[in-house]
Amino acid sequence: MHKEEVRQAVTTIETSPLIVNSTVGSPWSAYPRPRLGIPPLDEIEWSFYKNWCRSKKKVFARYAKKHAEDSGKSVAHELVRICKYCTVVRILTHIQICNTGLSQEKAHLMEIQVNGGSIPEKIEFAQSARCSRTTSVSPQDAQGSLHCPLYQRDQETPHRWVDPHDDTIAKNNFLILKGSIPGTKKRVIDIAL
Repeated sequence: MHKEEVRQAVTTIETSPLIVNSTVGSPWSAYPRPRLGIPPLDEIEWSFYKNWCRSKKKVFARYAKKHAEDSGKSVAHELVRICKYCTVVRILTHIQICNTGLSQEKAHLMEIQVNGGSIPEKIEFAQSARCSRTTSVSPQDAQGSLHCPLYQRDQETPHRWVDPHDDTIAKNNFLILKGSIPGTKKRVIDIAL
């Protein structure tokens, strides 16, 4: 056009794999009831302690011992109870914080509601998602709830991807969004795509 290089401001977001920890069901009624579910047992245990180094790290010790003794029968019983009594099925998830460039070690726990289908289908989907442990990224040229078009996405990076103008290194899967996202640089962002 004017024989000049045209640049647009973009934001690179790393999307590390999402791990499904547990399945939680909520019975719907006019008054609140306690939720039924299987508590998480993975690296999310950091979130349950104020100081992880000084703690005894026994957050789910009784629960794990109980399920190890009966070879998973109580887990199946809890899933049957969720299927019978609950109308809303949610999964508790967190990202693999150790794979990101963040200095923190405590993972953020996020609850995602499973929609579509009957309750047994929702539970089956939640259990299959627990086994796969993947991140779902929308197709290219999609729009997110941040109202920014996605410029580029990459699912398998054989080497580190470097932005030629900014020297930003992306070690995981990443998204490139047009414009900026307000807030601090290194933090966890929820994007509904």
